[in-house]
Amino acid sequence: MGSKPRPVFSWFKDGRKLKRTKWHESGNDTLAVSTLTLTPSPEDDGHQLKCHAHNPSILNSGMEDILTLNVLYPPQVTLKLGTSLNPNDIKEGDDVYFECQVRANPKEHKILWKHEVGPTFSELFPYSPQN
Repeated sequence: MGSKPRPVFSWFKDGRKLKRTKWHESGNDTLAVSTLTLTPSPEDDGHQLKCHAHNPSILNSGMEDILTLNVLYPPQVTLKLGTSLNPNDIKEGDDVYFECQVRANPKEHKILWKHEVGPTFSELFPYSPQN
């Protein structure tokens, strides 16, 4: 963005001003750049970042651009005993069920349930490169 005097930049996440974030401003007489450094987490997926710039000497001179974050991350899996079950009241022969909650981006493709799984192939046959 170009402006004289140099524009004042502000960064926002979901409409709230970012105060403790690292950004760097650079430029010359005709161009000003503000670069935000962000390490996104899975919780940031789908949230919006906004860069706003205005010239304090010109009324209503603000301009902004918005970007929706698409954060890719591996599956996060939580396994729970069925919500209607009391873990202290389960006896041999009782029917039980489990809930597998998966959070991922991209969305999970397949959920595979295993019971009493033995060692993996790589544990049985470890790879050792020949020198």
